[in-house]
Amino acid sequence: MAKMSLSVTGAKEMRQKIEALSKDIPEVAERSAVAAGNVFSKGMKRRIKKRSGRTAGTIGIRDINRTRGGLKVTVGPFRYSEIGKLSRAYIARFLEYGHDIVVVTGKRRSAGHGKRYGRMVNATKVVGHVPAYPFIRPTLDEDKDIAMREARAEVEKAIARVKR
Repeated sequence: MAKMSLSVTGAKEMRQKIEALSKDIPEVAERSAVAAGNVFSKGMKRRIKKRSGRTAGTIGIRDINRTRGGLKVTVGPFRYSEIGKLSRAYIARFLEYGHDIVVVTGKRRSAGHGKRYGRMVNATKVVGHVPAYPFIRPTLDEDKDIAMREARAEVEKAIARVKR
């Protein structure tokens, strides 16, 4: 029977590098999630139908929450803009899904029973329709691979830093 020997060198250094990487995992995960969120944010801004650009200015990353399974990054139009003022983010849903143009016609109902003024009854009339100009769903569908690549690149950068 032949004898075989094995010697391992660099085990101490390898263990130190693995420990250094394990300490950086939460920060690396957050950076990779933000990188993916930035891809979606830029995609939405690129696809939104712009008139004044104010609605596009409300798109961004709002929250990064740690969940049981990882991180949750909230991306999209938000009620408050970067400067803290109320924004026009509510318009985004009308752009995404379309809407009816409705006119409210106020009509006075008869008062009855000797009353002088009747109650105002609001009747609505649809006078047109604005089509949908989706920008959120197409961004999620078309940019998910790019976002995953960006997230993966952030993790690979962290691994490369530890390797050195």
